[in-house]
Amino acid sequence: MNMMIDFDETDRAILRELSLNGRESLTRLAEKLRLSKQRLGYRLRGLQRRGVLTGFFAVPNIFRLGFDHFRVFVRFQRLTEAREKELLDHLLTRSDVSWLTQLDGDFDLEFVVWAQGVPAFESAYDDILGQFGPLFQEKYFSLATRIEFLPWRFLADGADNAGVVLESRGGPLAIDASDRRLLAELSRNGRLSLAALARRCRISPALVAVRLRALRKSGAVAGFGAKIDHALLGRTYRKVFLRLERPAGAALDGLSAWLRSRPEVIFLVKTIGSWDLEVELMTGPGDEFLVFMRRLRTAFAADIADFRSVIVLRELKYGQYPA
Repeated sequence: MNMMIDFDETDRAILRELSLNGRESLTRLAEKLRLSKQRLGYRLRGLQRRGVLTGFFAVPNIFRLGFDHFRVFVRFQRLTEAREKELLDHLLTRSDVSWLTQLDGDFDLEFVVWAQGVPAFESAYDDILGQFGPLFQEKYFSLATRIEFLPWRFLADGADNAGVVLESRGGPLAIDASDRRLLAELSRNGRLSLAALARRCRISPALVAVRLRALRKSGAVAGFGAKIDHALLGRTYRKVFLRLERPAGAALDGLSAWLRSRPEVIFLVKTIGSWDLEVELMTGPGDEFLVFMRRLRTAFAADIADFRSVIVLRELKYGQYPA
């Protein structure tokens, strides 16, 4: 079981800045945080060594790259350790499964399929059900239409950095095989050097730099995120599903703006399915989550028809772009 560790305001500020700037250079980060480059490097290595900072990843705008984002939640039945391992190994090795998360609560597992249209998702979903369907007591899936990554403001005060937004606005983007390989590598390690990317993609470092700038400029890469072990920071990671009385227009805009302003909230996902909005947040010990939910439900009593929540235990795979 993970044990909470001590870390100070400098560590908090570093993690907050990296939450949506995972590929920022040490020089730029040091300037923003008013640290020497040497001290920043030492602190960064310490966070990684202690297991607080666990990875970095590119955030591709999958909507504009031709993919749909299907989120699948399942509750298990008749589960054995051997069958669970078999299922997890299968999902980990599938290139169309981009996220894989173990949960506690109303659902036991979430996996995200990036598919090019409903028929492609249906094929993947049917294949998974064909092999592991008897393990699933309950299934729920949604189609995400807008995803917002928000800065980790629960860690430290700072400039109100804008979130990273994924949506189809702007039209489709065409990329070639080299760009797709570059995205795949960066989705697994967003801080790989240009030299390392060049070796893996079999192109020159200069061409990697040119292509990476082009991917950022076009919006194909919306940003770079970081991953943390929230338990070591004394936080609980939850997903809250909201069903709304009016899932569009002014009511949705007002609710989304309130959620966006809350430091606990790190993701907002607009969905089509049984639930209209999925909120991801990290709260501290005690009754912080209960206080958050009470404020939400009283502030928007006329808008929220129903809700459910789950606790995130472990993220086994996150944001992996299909190679």
